[in-house]
Amino acid sequence: MSKIVEPRTGFPLLIVGEDDQVTDIEYLMTELYHRNDLISLALQVSSAYLIKNKQIQNIINKYGLELDEEELQYQKDISGIDFDKILLDSSITFRNFEQVGYEPFLEVSQNTSEIKRLNTLAAFKYLQKEDFNAKLWEVAYVGTQLCGMVLGQVYAEKKLGTIQYIAVCDKFKGKKLGKKLFAKALSNLKNCGDEIYRDGTEPTNHPMLGLFEWLDCELISHNMIFVGNGLKS
Repeated sequence: MSKIVEPRTGFPLLIVGEDDQVTDIEYLMTELYHRNDLISLALQVSSAYLIKNKQIQNIINKYGLELDEEELQYQKDISGIDFDKILLDSSITFRNFEQVGYEPFLEVSQNTSEIKRLNTLAAFKYLQKEDFNAKLWEVAYVGTQLCGMVLGQVYAEKKLGTIQYIAVCDKFKGKKLGKKLFAKALSNLKNCGDEIYRDGTEPTNHPMLGLFEWLDCELISHNMIFVGNGLKS
């Protein structure tokens, strides 16, 4: 069933349900558009739904929405995987948030060129709002040098885990550290009761897609987000 979420007032996101009729979606879009507090709006729909219900393209065009981003969602049962074997001979050491605080995480983000938003103390604190476990946030070292970080999250009641961020500092790129950080993050999730790992990334993030392939994850959805700019201006 379709639902509306609002990360910020005036910027609602309509998430399209797989079984919804196009007429119902158009009704919700119309209701949103005529709200007095609306600044802009966005619609998230799966590629499968777009193919099955081609009329949705008329709604996208009607409200001047343009493709903003895509997300491929993957899933894997990790309950039976022994990640310790992968990490046995690792030259990397890890320290968690309880041990080091914010400073080394900020240092990693400021030395990783692809990180654009997670580079302030406020941004890190924002990620700690719910289901935060300090032991799932770790920075990684090669010797005494910071080389990366992993930020994990487990929804305990669902036994479902995800990786909020995984990053390798620029000077350590090309040294095949990403797989080791990924394995450590998954090991942390499993040790905290996670059975199912679920995560997503954009189609252009080839390193992350490579990690999903290495873990033999299953592609469960391909979501597309269309946004309108200044609809009420």
